[in-house]
Amino acid sequence: MTIDMSQFNDVFFEESQEHLDEMEHLLMDLDLEDPDPEALNSVFRAAHSIKGGSDIFGFKALTGLTHVMENLLDKARKETITLSVSIVDLFLEMIDVLKSILSCYRNDSEIDWELVGVSTRRLEDAVTLTSDDEVTSQDANTSDDESGFGFFESPIIKEEVEAFGFFDDDKNQDETTKADENDDGFGFFEEELKSSVTVDANENVSKTHTNVDVKDKTNDTNNLVDIKSVQTKQAKDKKTQKATESSSESSTIRVETSKVDTLVNLVGELVITQSMLNMIEEEVDESISEKMLIALVELERNTREIQEAVMSIRMLPISFVFNRFPRLVRDLSSKLNKTVELILEGAATEIDKSLIEKLADPLTHLVRNSIDHGIELPEDRLKAGKTEKGSITLQAQQKGGSIVISILDDGAGLNRERILNKANENNIPLPKNIQDNEVWNLIFAPGFSTADQVTDVSGRGVGMDVVKRNIETLGGRIEIESIAGKGTTFHIHLPLTLAIVDGMTVDVAGEIFVVPLVNIIESIQPDKTQIRLIKNEPLLWVRGEYWPIIPLGQCLSVDNAIDDPSKGIVVLVESAKKRFGLLVDDLVGQQQVVIKSLEKHYKRVPGVAGATIMGDGSVAMILDVESLSNSVTSQEYVQQAEAI
Repeated sequence: MTIDMSQFNDVFFEESQEHLDEMEHLLMDLDLEDPDPEALNSVFRAAHSIKGGSDIFGFKALTGLTHVMENLLDKARKETITLSVSIVDLFLEMIDVLKSILSCYRNDSEIDWELVGVSTRRLEDAVTLTSDDEVTSQDANTSDDESGFGFFESPIIKEEVEAFGFFDDDKNQDETTKADENDDGFGFFEEELKSSVTVDANENVSKTHTNVDVKDKTNDTNNLVDIKSVQTKQAKDKKTQKATESSSESSTIRVETSKVDTLVNLVGELVITQSMLNMIEEEVDESISEKMLIALVELERNTREIQEAVMSIRMLPISFVFNRFPRLVRDLSSKLNKTVELILEGAATEIDKSLIEKLADPLTHLVRNSIDHGIELPEDRLKAGKTEKGSITLQAQQKGGSIVISILDDGAGLNRERILNKANENNIPLPKNIQDNEVWNLIFAPGFSTADQVTDVSGRGVGMDVVKRNIETLGGRIEIESIAGKGTTFHIHLPLTLAIVDGMTVDVAGEIFVVPLVNIIESIQPDKTQIRLIKNEPLLWVRGEYWPIIPLGQCLSVDNAIDDPSKGIVVLVESAKKRFGLLVDDLVGQQQVVIKSLEKHYKRVPGVAGATIMGDGSVAMILDVESLSNSVTSQEYVQQAEAI
């Protein structure tokens, strides 16, 4: 029976991507002065797994490149070569190439065979170079004629010699790797001493010359006995470790994202059904109302627990995003001749998988921006009384129903005058007495850049506006803090999940709207003494400051809505840029709502983030506070009122 291997392609792609990410992470953490042997073994095993899997699936470009890469990694883990920055750089470049090849196979696109060939030759040259170094360090009495027997690790010679069956070098290597996987200590099997010596003797033959006397051979054999006893112990230790790892691996399964999304949608429908039952309970006979109420309270508790359990399935640690930045910082700082340290904090903080996938690009741009524009050159930092090494901190933490991701640098900070001058050049209208936070937000304007010249890193004014738009698309907001000479911090506020949110339902002339709780500060019913009109724009005086007011009915074209703040309710909210009040007729209550995409079923509506289905089957709009903040036209009136 023929098995269609293509059905397993997705699993191979996912596992190979994980192997490549692990290899990159381990190589980045290597201490070149004292490399961790287990880390090198893990990198080797990851490459070997990709090679074996790709060979089974017929992905020859992956197989060929990982095979040669495996040879160089084998030398590194056996300490027959000394690791250097250039070798680690080569490994990292090859990982990039492997990722590119893997992407081509995944997307069924054309393989760049020229790149594969160049990369393979670079690895072969590195293997040959290190082999030549080993040959040079051997006994000087060796005859050149003996090199013709193929005792060296030249890939070309090996292929020709293997055809005659002279050596089982690859076979031994495969057995060695297999032994690694089976925890038997890198090919040293617990059989007779003779078989152990034979394996090692073959390995030594490939690295040394054959004109040694009997005494030398005897000493080698004695050494092998000692080596075997040590490595047998290592094998047992590794076997115990692997047993622990395998037991933890068996407790996890792979599930397609679409299946989890379906489950999340069903839980959302359950939440809606629960709201329907709550409305029905208000209409039932008093004789059964109490019993039904008890049942509904229990149902609400169970629904909440099911929702939390299902949502946790979609939650992943943000380290999935953070782990790509050590490489980015390393490469870019080297390119810009800067010394930068990356600090990761809160990488275990969990966030919705759909957010993780869309966060990568905005965070990448912000980190690149911090390295390029924020961190100064080493000589400039020394002049400013700082250390040569700059630092960038990626930080994640959960605050209530949202997650806050911060990018902090200890660079020069934002230049207020330069930003204002650039804004004038771009004809961006500026209010009088503009505050610092408003100046910082100017960098999000399309085409805005303070770079003196255009480079392949920055300067075209493309990016920050996209960052802001992408963050707001996720239902989040971004804030900037900056101190001249001290550094800049970007704070990204995001909801924990995009599927279900807690909101406050409000009434506007009979229409129901939902305000996300994450944006609400408080709700008040003001009296006339708290209202001040400046140029017919209402301002609310509360807690020692003035707040602009947006009549929600007027903003969303709802007829017959209350327009006098003293006769309605003002919901105080905050966005990334502004704090203001939303004037509504009445508060209905707090409840969980399931977000449905309005664009998918209708079209994008300004001021609206999505829609939800209420318990009575009606549709309610979920407000987009970030978008509504653009309707605040009375910010300068606030400053005038405060000056009075």
